[in-house]
This record gives sequence, C-alpha cells and structure tokens, in this order.
Amino acid sequence: MTLRYVDNVKQYPYMGDYNRLYQLFSILLDNALRYADPGTEVTVSPSLLDTGQLEISVHDYGKIIPPKALPHIFERFYRADTDDFLGSGLGLAVAAALADRHDIKIDASSSAEKGTTFTLVLASPLSEN
Repeated sequence: MTLRYVDNVKQYPYMGDYNRLYQLFSILLDNALRYADPGTEVTVSPSLLDTGQLEISVHDYGKIIPPKALPHIFERFYRADTDDFLGSGLGLAVAAALADRHDIKIDASSSAEKGTTFTLVLASPLSEN
C-alpha cells in the first residue's frame, strides 16, 4: 500500500492543542492504513474551500463502511463489523470528540465504487493581525 500526501495548501495558521490534533489525525490515518486493501493508495488531501476554511480528506480503498452504519460510526463502542477484532470501537468516537473541541466538522462517506473518505473542515484560520 502507498501513502500519498497531496500538498495543495502551503500554510494554514490554526490554533489548537497540538497533541490532541496529532491524536485526531493519527486516528484517521491509522484507520485508513489498517483497512486499506493491499496494493492500494491512502491519500491525505488538504484544500481550501471558498469560505476560507481548510478541508482535509483522508481517503482509502478497502473495507467499506455499510450505509446503515455510517450514522453511528462516531458513537462510543460502535463497531460496524462485529467480526472485526482490530479495535474497541473507541477510535472514531475519540476523533469526533477531539474534532468537536477544536471546532472541526468531521464526516465520513463510504461506497464500494469510491472507497472511504473521512473529511475534516477546520474553522476559519487565525487572522494575520
């Protein structure tokens, strides 16, 4: 598997707890790498939205999240696949809590055709003043 970072945004000043933000990104990247199919690519892509906000997508092709599970994946102890012994069902709940504390919107989409994408939309950047 290949990890690719698409560097579309050179700088985005943002105030937050470094360790907790690191933990948030680590959870999403770890999940993407864990569930990606061998020989596929995991992509991390930041981009600026028209609103000036930063959107960061973590995308993989691998085990998809069933549509009925998507609304629940950020709940504590929820596991879409009960045969999956790789986790406790806490990682995405922790990620959602960390995102919420930093005013970051977190969302997920998953389909067999498009793969799985976790998207973060950060609040407005720090002003340059």
